[in-house]
Amino acid sequence: MSKKTDNASEPGREQKSPMRRQLRPVTIAAEEKAARVDLAARLMGLRPSELLPKVEFLASQGLLIEKPEAEFVLPEKVVRELEEEGKIDRNRRWFWPTKAGFRAAYPAFEGEYEPAVGQLRHMAASAATRYEKFRENPDGVWVPERYLRKDAEFNKYRDENGDERHLADALWVFPDKKVAIEVETAWKDRKKVEYAIEELSDLFDEVHYHCVPATRPRLDDLKVKCGFEKLHVFDLDERRYGIPKGKRR
Repeated sequence: MSKKTDNASEPGREQKSPMRRQLRPVTIAAEEKAARVDLAARLMGLRPSELLPKVEFLASQGLLIEKPEAEFVLPEKVVRELEEEGKIDRNRRWFWPTKAGFRAAYPAFEGEYEPAVGQLRHMAASAATRYEKFRENPDGVWVPERYLRKDAEFNKYRDENGDERHLADALWVFPDKKVAIEVETAWKDRKKVEYAIEELSDLFDEVHYHCVPATRPRLDDLKVKCGFEKLHVFDLDERRYGIPKGKRR
């Protein structure tokens, strides 16, 4: 696997110092709200077996909380037994920053947060999309939704009534263009999706939707019927990235 890693997300933020590199798992988890070991490893150019000890060390220092994916739905004792029997993949572990982790790696996001089981699907899809965009062009800078919410430049964008416009899941930024990223794991109301695309098309040079197969036909249909010239639709491989199955509609 390539040892290249995706670019620092916060504009102007450096990741080159030894301490900053050591805290990189905390930073990624802060940006994505929570990160899964195997997907975060892809972003860092590591094997999951290389990243897991780093995560466990940072957790031992009180900077991260880590939890097996199965523990979100099963008692901890049952999860330990299944792990010992080799029936659960240890790479399917999630981690997120503590207050101390936020202070050390990403003070702008300081607070407390623990993902709910219903959020894991979208978080996994978002991390997979981030990896896909980096593979496509490593020169882009990924700006996560969490940063956009605090970014004064983005927050000035409001409609004529002063209401906030639709917030993208992320931006993929280049010197000559800004690409809005949306990750679609479940189909929303058609009007809401149409409104989101219109808003993002007004603000950015391109709008990229990364979607699971179940939502692709509807997005393709919207692109044709509404004439969204800036909209580009990409498939998200659920099996390759281990994205949990959602409810079928």
